[in-house]
Amino acid sequence: MTPTNLPRPWLAVVLGLLCNGLGHLYAGRLDAAVGVQLLWLASTVGVVSMLRHGPGALATAAFVAAGIWLGQAAQAGVVARRMRSGPRRRSTRVFALVAFYIACTALSRVLVPAIRSTVAHTVYVPGGSMIPTVQIGDYLAVASGRPAVLRGAVVEIAAPPGSRSADPLLKRVVAVAGDSVEIRDGALWVNDAPVARTVDAADCRYATRMPDRGWQEERCLDFVETLDGRAYHTHCTPGLPCGDVPREVVPVGRIWVAGDRRDHSADSRVFGPVAEGSILGEVRFVLASWGPIGPRWERTGLPIR
Repeated sequence: MTPTNLPRPWLAVVLGLLCNGLGHLYAGRLDAAVGVQLLWLASTVGVVSMLRHGPGALATAAFVAAGIWLGQAAQAGVVARRMRSGPRRRSTRVFALVAFYIACTALSRVLVPAIRSTVAHTVYVPGGSMIPTVQIGDYLAVASGRPAVLRGAVVEIAAPPGSRSADPLLKRVVAVAGDSVEIRDGALWVNDAPVARTVDAADCRYATRMPDRGWQEERCLDFVETLDGRAYHTHCTPGLPCGDVPREVVPVGRIWVAGDRRDHSADSRVFGPVAEGSILGEVRFVLASWGPIGPRWERTGLPIR
């Protein structure tokens, strides 16, 4: 190997930033390249799993992952600089580099859906059926799988038969199998008893987005509902019926879901109780939010109750 064939440290760094481990492979260290890629995959799983625990844990895990990414790229440059003249290794050839990159990309495409369905994922909220708990424009962290406690949880569910959209829905579980449930003038009754509900006397307004008119402000009646010790706000529109339903009993294997914006939600009042197995995950907190005038910083990290 002539000096001109020695690996260039700057190129090793660039390749390392492009794909974890690729810089080490270019520098002739196949074992290190594989190790770095496995470390990166482990750190990625760690970051995603922190979506289940809160913004502080997520920020810490993301900081560690960023350090791994930058550190391995810098280390690839150091390894390349220390390379000595000699026969060129097969792992440094363009074909090997391209093959490694393709293999890492393919592995990611296989692992990402599995991680999303079993660990955690994020969702964007385009609609307002869960106002005020969830706002239009929120980006949410969702812990994949069934919540430990169902009643009162805000969950993401697969679109049930009869839904207006094929996209997953965000709703609150208000009753589980065996419960009786009804709504009287917007007030929730479970097992023939009213769920604790108080009126918030403050002026109630919220921002909503209409497909044909853009953002606009709406007036509302604000109530604080407490279900199994979990307190949350619900809205009704002044002077209008608030989505009442007669008493029914939730069948085995089903849950009854409702939106917190009670008179503007297509939920179990429209498509009936949904299968418990349709739950994709429990909403944990707000990652970021974008409203009528830009970022809503006050919502960043807000837990969803």
